[in-house]
Parts: sequence; C-alpha cells; structure tokens
Amino acid sequence: MNPRKVYAVDTGLLAAMSFHLTEDRGALLENLVYLHLRRQGLAPEYYVSDSGLEVDFILPENAGRRRLLIQVCWSLKAPETRKREQAALRDAMKELGLRRGLILTWLEEEPPQPDIEVMPVWKWLVTTAAGARAE
Repeated sequence: MNPRKVYAVDTGLLAAMSFHLTEDRGALLENLVYLHLRRQGLAPEYYVSDSGLEVDFILPENAGRRRLLIQVCWSLKAPETRKREQAALRDAMKELGLRRGLILTWLEEEPPQPDIEVMPVWKWLVTTAAGARAE
C-alpha cells in the first residue's frame, strides 16, 4: 500500500504555519490542481509504476471520460525535470494501456506530442469543464 499524499485546503494557512527554507512552488501548483479536481467531484489518486516512478494524478474512467494521467510541475526547462516527468508518464501509460498523458506547468505550453500534452495550468483550469482532458 502506498502512503497517503496530503493536500491543504488553505495554502495560505499552510505557508504561515510551516517552516520552509525554500519555496516549493511545484507542490503548491500540484495542490491547486488537486483542489480543482475535488471541486469537480472527482477523486484523484496518484499512481506508482512497477519501476517506482510516480505520476501525480490518475483520474478514473467516469461519465464518458477516459482514464487520464496528469503530471504537475512548475517548469520543464531543466532537462532532468523534463526527463523525470515524461518518463513517469510514459511508464504508467504503458502499464495502464493509455495512449495520452498530460503535463501541467505554471506557464509553459508546447505543441502536442503524439503521447504527451504540455499546457499551462491556467489554460487547463479555464478550458476544462470537468477539470480534466479526455484521451
């Protein structure tokens, strides 16, 4: 059994009550995505592949929507971050038999690849009525 992930309902209170030497904007962005999914009535979980790679969210098949894997990171500019995020998605996609995955970033957007779409979180928030894109 995998350990639970904890998300804050009030990130301002979280920041005020915790001690951080560095600001973890990626974790706050992931928290934002989680809260949006919950507001949409979804129950996102995370997925760990057989090789130990973690995908931030897996959304179950629901109301005509296909299963979806979502990675959240602040930026893909660092080559090691890009490699890690894409590797986890592709590993999980292969295990689950999914053809597409989504990476949400703070501001970056890229032309869609055949298997992975990269878009800024603001665009995803305003363009997806159910909070997720179908495959």
